Amino acid sequence: MLVVPKDARPWQHGVLVGLDQRAQNSGLIDLAAQIARDWGLSLALVAAAEGQDDLADAQAAIDAARAQASVGGLRIRAEVRRGRVPEALREALHAAGADLMLLGRRDGGGHAWAGGTAQNAVGLVECPVWVRGQGSGVERRCAAATQA
Repeated sequence: MLVVPKDARPWQHGVLVGLDQRAQNSGLIDLAAQIARDWGLSLALVAAAEGQDDLADAQAAIDAARAQASVGGLRIRAEVRRGRVPEALREALHAAGADLMLLGRRDGGGHAWAGGTAQNAVGLVECPVWVRGQGSGVERRCAAATQA
């Protein structure tokens, strides 16, 4: 689902992916890389570590995502940020100069359209946020359609 604030413009600068170290991110990374390639944008990969115990998992998620996205000459920025996930994503979005955020959604969370982290992040940023559920192939067709 693409959530677009009222005054938002189409993305022109960069795509930021908020990685969830406890979920499968490969489809989300592929989608973000495709959008970045198609639109000529930079790609930022961010994992947030809320505590010291999360650092190793966050770094592993970043390393895997960077390896997966490093195809086709994309400009990639990858980092682990400390702090609460929604705020860390907002700060990373601004630091990267990105104007599109992609977040994953772990299915079965009981939320109608997005998990709590995604809902909080949507409320903190002023750019479009694409919330992708696991196992959905609709996003690629939508990404291609937005370019037309």
